[in-house]
Amino acid sequence: MVTFITFGVSQAFSVTSKADTIKGLQGNEYKAVSEEELIKNFMISGEEIAEYAAETPTVSSYKFNMEKAFVNTIVNLSVTLDGVSSDATCRFIAQGGNYPYGMRDKYFTMNTATTGTWTPDMDGTYKIFVDITEAGRTFRRYICSEYIVAKEPQETTTTVYYKGYTNPKIHYQVGNGAWTANNGVYMTPCTDVEGFDYVITIDLNGATGITACFNDGYGNWDNNNGQDYKFGAGYYTYKNGVVTKIEKPSGELKINSVTSSAGDNIQMGTSTTITINASGGAGGYKYSLYYYLYGSGRIYYLLKDSSANTAVFTPDYPRETYLYVDVIDQDGNKVSIQKILQVNNVAENQITIYYRASNPTNIHYQIGNGAWTDVPGVAMEVASDKAGYYKKVINLGDATTLKACFNDGNNWDNNDNKDYYFDAPGTYIVENKTIKKNG
Repeated sequence: MVTFITFGVSQAFSVTSKADTIKGLQGNEYKAVSEEELIKNFMISGEEIAEYAAETPTVSSYKFNMEKAFVNTIVNLSVTLDGVSSDATCRFIAQGGNYPYGMRDKYFTMNTATTGTWTPDMDGTYKIFVDITEAGRTFRRYICSEYIVAKEPQETTTTVYYKGYTNPKIHYQVGNGAWTANNGVYMTPCTDVEGFDYVITIDLNGATGITACFNDGYGNWDNNNGQDYKFGAGYYTYKNGVVTKIEKPSGELKINSVTSSAGDNIQMGTSTTITINASGGAGGYKYSLYYYLYGSGRIYYLLKDSSANTAVFTPDYPRETYLYVDVIDQDGNKVSIQKILQVNNVAENQITIYYRASNPTNIHYQIGNGAWTDVPGVAMEVASDKAGYYKKVINLGDATTLKACFNDGNNWDNNDNKDYYFDAPGTYIVENKTIKKNG
């Protein structure tokens, strides 16, 4: 027979093997520590164990406010100490958790010398111990070796999102209890879950679910052909006789999708309508849609704090293009997302212009006999393939010529009021009021 000393209490217990456990307070099982382990962990000799246990502080009892905790819930712990003076202080530590880089030490907030609180931010198994400080000496005592923190508390309600009758009633029974009176209770209009118009949340009072049916209040019933519908704890949708369990709707502002009418792989010069779909939050959305001009770091807005959620985008440069989306609700909450479009080159019937400039440059142009671009024109991009130049690729459509001038937002270069004339598709360099065709 081997003598063990428990983590939580300094009494000796006799057990038959190291695999045995003892019952701790609240009925939890805590692993025992052998004399050999105690000697190793505390670096004392076997002859000193009895003297050590008698002379140092011990935890005679402890109490948690819950046997099993949950993430983001408050854990209260109190201990009763033996063999200490009134000047002794404690510090509680939780060690463990499913953190991505291994277990961590989490310190309780001490309310008194022997009580403290802790709000876990990670699920997992923790060891709970206390550092007792008295007369300049600190002693560590284990309280329990396996304290469980779960991700979420167990659901105690049933929430049903409904699509069917207008202004419906739900007639239900919690567990084996009585059915609701007056053919049930009215459900509440909602927009929490797309496609479902009404909701109700029912307290289970310790039961595991409800039995229910629906009616319109005018004698029309949906009772699953007399079998009714079963809902467990948690969140469900109901539509056309189908019950589906779902995750808890967050109710938070979110961007559901950003779509391109021409697809995500398009040719340069192809116009596509970008549509943003958002939900949740406080409503009253303002949309921003923008991208960064290649090589310049400048932002080009398609939408900016607009109530419209669509915009037309015509890419003019072949590359992987990142569109950035911001949505802000009327309470100021903001969410963001990226949309990637692959823009492919179209080689035929286009003009590529390199313009020598030291400042960000716009090109104001007319294709053939068409309309001029709006002043000040379209921003050019820093030429990644030609240092000191800005670049623009322009699709001519059915035309073959282009007129253009340039500006930096204030100063204009219109070739002494003659503009620059490009008489055919191809690549051109404009520098010091001179046009040079490449190739």
